Amino acid sequence: MYWIKAVLRADRKPAARIFLGCLLLLIVVMPFDEGGNGYIVQAFTHSSLLFCAVIWSVQTLRQGNAFFRVDPLDWMLTAALIWLAVNTCFSVYRYAAFLELVKICSYAGVFYLCRQLFPFRALRQLLLATLFTSSVLQMLIAWGWMLTERRPALQADFINPNNFACFMVCGVNIGLSILIFADPQRSRRHTQVFKIVIAILLCCLIGTIINGGSRGAILAFLGSGFFIFILKKRRLALCFLLLCCVGFFLPLPAGSIFERLQKKSDQFAYERIGIWKSSVAMARDNYLRGVGPGQFEYVSPAYNFPVERAIARYGKNINSAHNDLLQILDELGLPGLGLALGELGLVIVYALRRFRRKPYSWTEVAAPAVLLGGLLQGTFSCLLASPAIALVMTLACVLILESKPLRAPIALKFAVPKLCCLLTLLMAVYVLLYAIVYPLLGHRHYLDYLHLKEEHELLRAIPHLQAAIDTVPIHPLYFYELGRIYMEAFKKAPDSELFRGALDALDKAVRYNRRYYKFYETRAILYKELFKTLSPNRATAEKALREYELALQYNPFNPFLLFSRAMIYADIARFDAALEQLYQALAIEPNFVGGRQMIAKLLTRLGRETEAERFRQEAAELHQQYAARAAESHYTFSLLRSLE
Repeated sequence: MYWIKAVLRADRKPAARIFLGCLLLLIVVMPFDEGGNGYIVQAFTHSSLLFCAVIWSVQTLRQGNAFFRVDPLDWMLTAALIWLAVNTCFSVYRYAAFLELVKICSYAGVFYLCRQLFPFRALRQLLLATLFTSSVLQMLIAWGWMLTERRPALQADFINPNNFACFMVCGVNIGLSILIFADPQRSRRHTQVFKIVIAILLCCLIGTIINGGSRGAILAFLGSGFFIFILKKRRLALCFLLLCCVGFFLPLPAGSIFERLQKKSDQFAYERIGIWKSSVAMARDNYLRGVGPGQFEYVSPAYNFPVERAIARYGKNINSAHNDLLQILDELGLPGLGLALGELGLVIVYALRRFRRKPYSWTEVAAPAVLLGGLLQGTFSCLLASPAIALVMTLACVLILESKPLRAPIALKFAVPKLCCLLTLLMAVYVLLYAIVYPLLGHRHYLDYLHLKEEHELLRAIPHLQAAIDTVPIHPLYFYELGRIYMEAFKKAPDSELFRGALDALDKAVRYNRRYYKFYETRAILYKELFKTLSPNRATAEKALREYELALQYNPFNPFLLFSRAMIYADIARFDAALEQLYQALAIEPNFVGGRQMIAKLLTRLGRETEAERFRQEAAELHQQYAARAAESHYTFSLLRSLE
């Protein structure tokens, strides 16, 4: 709604210097840990920003006067944060929504602290130069890992190559802006050496983008590069496009760049169309409020789609939408998308107003070019899920808004008692504990549990899992793991106490996230074990069937759920229902070897030997056809595994 420009007189420097140091460190460090998604980097990011916010708040309160400047962008950003908080309260998986809220609030914190503490132009060059250096560093790391560790793709420590390519495009845009618009401030000799170094690094960055094969990144490079050149001279922009066209269609020994970008040999290259349709379908069903922040991954199995030429048609996980706008629409609904588009539109208007005045400095060109590159690639990929990319886009918006003329400020003077400063510190401690420290400690204990479990030291692993539950008592995955431990013990030594312990833990997992199908599947397996041991009656089997039905409600395209459900029907002598489930499984995955073998067994039991022999022969042919082929995933391995 508004932003506060504090009057920080002589004591302005400490807060500004501390925040500047943290910001420069984040620009360099965040790409190293999964593009900023690693739990250690996230904890460092949130705690450092909270520390800077506390220093600035206490400093402002002690100063006793401030300026309030009303701006339409602040109204929209405040409304977006309120809508996000409301959506978090009504989300099914509140813990994931809360973590997403903390993450987005950290971006808003960067946005406001930059505008608060950096009203001077000198830092623009430092921030952009640091970002360019960080992109070059990530490029060197990516090539080093690819050449030494034989990694299949250039992505450094980003989650996927698209995010890495976007980071490279940001570096290219900054480098081009420096090369074309930088004024010679040193001697002519030093300027020439500097531009030669920048040009060499630019060629390396562009080569990295092309080698990565991200079509969205190449489109972003073309669009933002054309934007930079056309600001300098129209003829240069046309020459740039002509040079790019010649380079893309130039015949090379391994084929032209254009042919490589078509990816004809990649059967999953055009899966993006299916992801787009899936994202639109989710938005259509949840258009008002969305599925909730951070909930996409748990709702997406219900919107899975087939890949016809693949062995496993549904053997993939859709963790994000087709692009950033669809991700916002799916998770926050039409109000969230409207606010996001409104904020983006205002930033674009402010940038266009600045370009009415010439000449342009390289910093004034670089920030809009970085934002434009992110927007162009963001129409084909979901980039803002990477905190490193989100931080870069936030800084680009800040730099665009820095030179915007503001309305006359409203002066406000206040006398703040020391108790207010103390309350501010207590609030900061509360946020630090519940938003940063407890999630970090819980995740640390959980990782220790998983590590010891992989080493088959379950007795040593259980205390770490219990510590994770005590630290974060609303995390469903922790209770899910506890329920699985109880269930495995129940399988080895059936006991009513172990059954109740497993059921209680799984019930809590469902309570904290009722959209994850694995919780219902595990509860169904638990009832199935109870049916086989302590309670072999029809009522127990019906409970297992009901749990599988709930699991299929949230993952309707999983053939293994249908297969397991068919086995329970067979155990209670409902063979027609079992066959119906198996036929549905084959309709989903025609290459399901075990499903065909089980149909053959049931048909044999019903005396339909001719049909049984046909399914048995089809299963043998499929198994022989793919026997020599390595399974691409555990899903594909289970699909092709023979029961005999």
